[in-house]
Amino acid sequence: MKMFKALFISRLQSMWFSLFASNRLKTGGGNKKSPGKKVLVGILAVYILGTFGVMFIGIFSQFAAAFGNSEYAWLYFSFAGMFAFLLSVVGSVFMTQKQLFEAKDNELLLSMPIPSSYIVASRMLMLLCVNLMYTMLVIVPAMLTFGVKVGFSAKTLIFSIIGIVLMPLLSMAVECLFAWLIALIGTKIKKKNAASMVLYIVFFGAYMWFFMRLENNIATLITNGTQIGEAIGKYMPPLYAFGVSSASGDIVRLGELALWCIVPFALMYFAISKSFIKISTSSKTQDRKVYVRTSLEVTSPRKALLKKELSRFFSLPMYMLNSGLGAVMAPAIFILALFKREELMQSLVAGADVSAYLPFVPIAIIAFCVSTLCTSAPSLSLEGKNFWVLKTSPVSAGDVFYAKIMTNIVIGLPPMVLASVIGGIAFTLTPLQTVLTVVFTAFMQILVAVVGFIFNLHFPKFEWLNETLVIKQSIPVILTMFGSMALAAAAIVISVLLYSSPKFNFSVDAGLAVCCAFFAILDAVAYAYLKTAGVKVYDRLNG
Repeated sequence: MKMFKALFISRLQSMWFSLFASNRLKTGGGNKKSPGKKVLVGILAVYILGTFGVMFIGIFSQFAAAFGNSEYAWLYFSFAGMFAFLLSVVGSVFMTQKQLFEAKDNELLLSMPIPSSYIVASRMLMLLCVNLMYTMLVIVPAMLTFGVKVGFSAKTLIFSIIGIVLMPLLSMAVECLFAWLIALIGTKIKKKNAASMVLYIVFFGAYMWFFMRLENNIATLITNGTQIGEAIGKYMPPLYAFGVSSASGDIVRLGELALWCIVPFALMYFAISKSFIKISTSSKTQDRKVYVRTSLEVTSPRKALLKKELSRFFSLPMYMLNSGLGAVMAPAIFILALFKREELMQSLVAGADVSAYLPFVPIAIIAFCVSTLCTSAPSLSLEGKNFWVLKTSPVSAGDVFYAKIMTNIVIGLPPMVLASVIGGIAFTLTPLQTVLTVVFTAFMQILVAVVGFIFNLHFPKFEWLNETLVIKQSIPVILTMFGSMALAAAAIVISVLLYSSPKFNFSVDAGLAVCCAFFAILDAVAYAYLKTAGVKVYDRLNG
């Protein structure tokens, strides 16, 4: 038991350090985190929790008004469980695969006298904590909304809390099944990365489609609540049991929920435990490479480093999907707008009349997509324990900065410029407005690339067991994504206010120019910081 406890604690510490701790390998800096960084992390946490909280409270307020005081109050909690289940599965499914079967310490742990069942249990329990956080992110706002709008008894509150604890077991079972199948397939096929990418795109595409049509979906759920309730009772018994037990305090339904959650989780645990050693130690099927003699050429350090960064990006499916999906998303959205602009606008603004501000819509869409294109944010941390190789190589800090940042720009800027042009056509912008939109796109993409790398300089993490934690959940990535979204929102809101205010009487062109100027100034400030303080921070890092 002590062995299992030690494994579990080490997993939690690894996850905690990947999220909140910067690299400990610094000269002269010690392990202490400055008060400024702590405040920044705290503000970020409040911002993220507040954003999700407000979003889900708005969603569940509509459900509470429709079902709260009716005989279908249980449907309210079933919908909350469904949202929590979807968020948990999409948010953790690929992390589950990496943590269970592709962690870097697999061979080390298996070489020790540690039962494989302990290794699997400690990892599944850690992942269960992640699923619990996702579940609470949805169901806690749902409970608060229900309590304010409708009210509930102490028994309902207790049963809902028990449901919150049980539901992650179900989502975890589904994630483990998916991860187990992918791992088994990976031992048989040559293109495992390609297969993983296709499956993730399908998952994420379906998830984005659902939430882009969220307002329409909510209206459909409310309008057809009776029929949907019957379908949930018939085809989704875990959600039905969660809804009924939470709404009415039915202990029988709570027992059914426990069975539906615990049994699949236990089955997946035993199945993975039995095959863990075989999957983790099996040699992966790979293409046999034949060396072809060719002439070699000398290249500059910057070109060589850039080539290395691009090669890393395209060799890691999770890196491509998490840090480069915006390059596909933006052109796809605007191509859709060419043919179904009204339907797209209905999904994006929930029927609000924004016709007067239509020229600002393309830059809002682009801003969101560019914010997700932050390959530079985890790029330094991805060097891992080989960072010392980079530091001892005959390359300057400027060469490293160039490669990391330029990779982000090379991957993101061309598709985003293409998306800007298509957006200009789809939203009938004038030629000048289209040019300003392209300029805004370029300035914002440069800022995301530079600021992402600056954050990684201040919050590096070279000691990780799996690159997924660095790519998906590290502080630099979260700061870059949400920070750039906030900056873009501020610039667009200021421009819209200047445009709509009779006092200033700005034109659309002037408003777009304000957005461009805002990001041009931020680019200059970020670049100046990188060239001065950024170089000093890099020099203090020691791998």
